[in-house]
Amino acid sequence: RQTKTMMLALIFLFRLFHLSVAAAELSFNEPLITSCPNKVFNEQLNAINVFEIDVDQDIVKDIRAEYERDVRPFLSTGKSTENFCLVTPGNPNTTTWDDVDGTATSDIKWYSVNNRETYDKYLHHVDRLRLKEIVARRWIDSDADDITVYTMFLIVRSHTEKHTFHVDWSDRIRTQVLNVLIPLNDFQLHLAYEDIDGDVRQYEYKLGKAIGFGGGFVHSTEVGDSEPEDVLLSVYLGSPDPKIWQYARNNIDDELEHYMSLLKGFIHNENYPDEDTMCQ
Repeated sequence: RQTKTMMLALIFLFRLFHLSVAAAELSFNEPLITSCPNKVFNEQLNAINVFEIDVDQDIVKDIRAEYERDVRPFLSTGKSTENFCLVTPGNPNTTTWDDVDGTATSDIKWYSVNNRETYDKYLHHVDRLRLKEIVARRWIDSDADDITVYTMFLIVRSHTEKHTFHVDWSDRIRTQVLNVLIPLNDFQLHLAYEDIDGDVRQYEYKLGKAIGFGGGFVHSTEVGDSEPEDVLLSVYLGSPDPKIWQYARNNIDDELEHYMSLLKGFIHNENYPDEDTMCQ
């Protein structure tokens, strides 16, 4: 009887082990780049690797004023500016997620900082918001001083026809690269996302709040219209691990012309060294 009991216990443990492995494969079905165990559940949003933080509204107002000077006067041109590289769904050099079979599904515009002076100007605001300190050790397995801000975008949109769900980063990097989105106005086009049950839910952007997410967070711009345009500051922060940087670089290479390299400083896009530009 004792032997039989021990055998049943072993079978139970064996099945439990395989169930655990299967669950892990569902969440991390690609080889992990990092051994960092970060996989954080947000109970309120019922989703993994996503968080909401408070941001100083006075600093947000300063960033909004920069947008009004740097980008808004040029929206109607459909062209990049002296300091910002513009990429849209109509750009043939990008595989942006708002382009379905060659047809744009939104008027989203991604303006990335395109020289060191502009990078430093917006990084100053990011530092004032203490974003690196907020994510250090809790989300990115590094001290704040070692975290790199790869790039910053001003994201502008006023119309979306359909959801285009995507992830910015796969599960394999967990929370070692983050996209932090900071609304610069009272939003009308919010964020749709899939929770851990596969249900589509809505996160409402709010002034004074920012949402950040890492690997495996499935999301899309909500469908609808906004008047005037909605504007986000998007900040890409990442680990000092060279393997993580290599992955991140390859993931953002069709979105921008310049970025802050972990190894080489602020440089031209290394994956397109012979291209004149991917900016519009």
